[in-house]
Amino acid sequence: MRVYSACFARLLPIVILIPCGCRVNNRPAIEKKPPLVRRGEAPGIPPSDSFPPPPKLPRVPARRERTFAAHADRLIFSPDGKCLLTGNKGRLTLWSASGEKRRSFGSAPNAPFFQGTGSLAFSQDGRLLATGGRRIQLRDGVTGRVLRSLYTPEEEEGDLRAAFSPDGRLLAGEVQDVFNELRVWRLPRGRLLRVRKAGSDPDSGLRLPVFSPDGRYLAAGQEETLHTEPQSSYLSVRLYDTRTWRVTRTFALEQTHGGFQSMVFSPDGKYLAATFTTWSTDTDLVLVDVRDGKRTNLAMAFPGDNLHFSPDGQWLATIVDVRGLWFWNLKKRRAEMLPLPDVGIRAFAFSPEGKLLAVARGDEKIQIWRLPD
Repeated sequence: MRVYSACFARLLPIVILIPCGCRVNNRPAIEKKPPLVRRGEAPGIPPSDSFPPPPKLPRVPARRERTFAAHADRLIFSPDGKCLLTGNKGRLTLWSASGEKRRSFGSAPNAPFFQGTGSLAFSQDGRLLATGGRRIQLRDGVTGRVLRSLYTPEEEEGDLRAAFSPDGRLLAGEVQDVFNELRVWRLPRGRLLRVRKAGSDPDSGLRLPVFSPDGRYLAAGQEETLHTEPQSSYLSVRLYDTRTWRVTRTFALEQTHGGFQSMVFSPDGKYLAATFTTWSTDTDLVLVDVRDGKRTNLAMAFPGDNLHFSPDGQWLATIVDVRGLWFWNLKKRRAEMLPLPDVGIRAFAFSPEGKLLAVARGDEKIQIWRLPD
């Protein structure tokens, strides 16, 4: 897979204003953008297929605190930052921040309900835990006991995501059924509150629900299938007002043969970051200003749900290179890097206060890093 340079100085930031009322075939127009800078196309950035040393980017001044053995395809910190929850093929394990194993729960290790690209989410008070993957389940946040299954597809196939509202009263999840729709449940009883569909085409759908930090909006990626040759999809982001559940804004992103990989709000709610696969099976990373729709194309990223803002909003982190994490310093407008051994990175997560970073490595180890103040 080709890897794009992450350095703001070498990128050509593209800002696209989405014209109000400008539509093509009943869809907002998408302006063509110049390609991102690829390795080998800019001075000092060698071709990606030669597997050279990573480009010399400023290093994130982080300090490694501890390493312990654990196989994880997904991980998150508890809301109080004292525990780390990991998931691997149906088995969930709770660890102390120091790496001591506290308990395991979930189904058998080879059970299919949880996949690495599924989701783990705690409610803000830590009382509830939502797990995604091949089904959406609501669990006790302390014991891990299943309280109820909110959705189980007949064939148990797919990659389902779920997200809590900031007040913990709602859970939004994607449903892959006859219509790939978005459902919202009222908690704690799990009563179905709203259903939203992308359209009448069963091949289209709404994906990756995520609430804004103030809970006012719910964003979802819309994948509208275009019956062209070759077949492609029109990707956009719908912004729902959680008071009326009506679409307030739509941000046009791309026409491609791929789909959404991940999406996340910035802590202040001003930006949406999203990754999606492109025509060449690469994964683009874009930043959208929710206030005016301005779009900045950052770089390439690895496929999967590996996109996180730091709690203070200073960094947008993603996996761009297998040898390290790339941090977009949004204040300094440059890319920084945290080099890691060439063993691959499966997942990572910031602690709630932003002082720690947990990284799940491909060699079945988890590293805890302390970030600068």
